[in-house]
This record gives sequence, C-alpha cells and structure tokens, in this order.
Amino acid sequence: MKKIILSSFILIICIFSFSQNLSIIDYYRLLPDSLIHYYEIFYKDNKWYTNSCAEYEIEILVDIKNGYIEINDEGTGGGRTTVKTVLFRKTDGSGLIGISYHFYDGFADSDIKFLEYKNNEWVFVTNEVLPEITYRNFMSDDYELPYFEFPPFSIYYDLPQFGSSIKLTIFYDILKMQCDGEFMEVSKEEKEIACNFVKNIKNENLTLIWDKQNTRFLLK
Repeated sequence: MKKIILSSFILIICIFSFSQNLSIIDYYRLLPDSLIHYYEIFYKDNKWYTNSCAEYEIEILVDIKNGYIEINDEGTGGGRTTVKTVLFRKTDGSGLIGISYHFYDGFADSDIKFLEYKNNEWVFVTNEVLPEITYRNFMSDDYELPYFEFPPFSIYYDLPQFGSSIKLTIFYDILKMQCDGEFMEVSKEEKEIACNFVKNIKNENLTLIWDKQNTRFLLK
C-alpha cells in the first residue's frame, strides 16, 4: 500500500515538473495542426522559420525567454495572416497558452483561443480565463446594434511579447468606408446605420490585465 501511494506521489511530482519545464517551443510543438494552421516551425542557420500558406519559407519571431512566437504570412500578397502564440505562467508554474489569429486584407477577421495541457491532452479554457467581450464594451452605453446579416466588425486580441496585458482593438473598416462613401456605394439607410455605429464608438482600444492568482484576465 505504501509503495502504491509513493508511486502515485512520484508520478504527480513528475507531471508537475514536466509542465513547469516546458518552453514556448515545447508547447507549440505539442499543439495540433488544426490550431496552428499547419505552421510547423524549424530552426535553421541560427534563425526560426515556418512555411507560408503559399509554400515558401518565412522567417518568424521566436522569443523563448518571454514565451512568445509570432508568424506573419503575406501568402500570395492578397492579405496578411498573423498568428501569435504566448505562454502565460500560472502560480504553480504550469502554462496557459494563448493563440491569436488575425487576417487583414483591407478588412479584418480575428479569433482567440486559450488552452492548458493536462494529462497529455489539450483542454480549451477560453471561456474560463477571458471575460465576455462584445461590441458593447467599445460603444456608447445607449447604442443598440441593428441587425446585420454578417457582423461588419471584429475584435482583435493582441497577445503581448513583453508583459502580460492583452490589448483589444475593434476593427470596423467596412462601416467607416460606408459612412465616408469610400470605395463603395450604399443606400442612404445603410450609410446612416454605418455612420451611427462609427459615431458611437467610445473606445477603439481596451486592455485585459492578467490576474495570475486567479488564472484569468480582467478588463481594465
């Protein structure tokens, strides 16, 4: 019985030590392809690289000390994809991994995910560590969003290389263009809706602060 208890204790210690010793490179290489958009990374001639979606090598930014990987892929030139992967340390030394995606070709599309590596598998914890953020956080209190078939805005979570705060930016370029009459013709009603949205933007940028003790981010 004592041997079983001792073995279990040693196993727990080994797992805990393993998670503490993983670097951002180790975590990244454990991520499934579906999460990193097949951007496998490799080291060559003292630099880090991955392969573009257009199948050519691109140099990437890897900062092991600060737990940060940034990939900027211009593809064929029609737009830029940015993937950032960041390691946040919890109070027990284990890792919380954040992955942000941002595509911009004149219009923006973004996504954010948070994961923990437990018992040799990835667990999504995005909803547990992030507060609910919607367009309302950026708008005047009395603004009500009209119906849109597709949301004409996106919220980008800019993961940090230095420090632990996340900058949030709302992108609404298509509504700016509709309001300004730039590059596109819209009806009078559509222009009024677009201009009303633009007029009611209160903050284009917000900040999330890392609460390490409680393993979550708080809106500043």
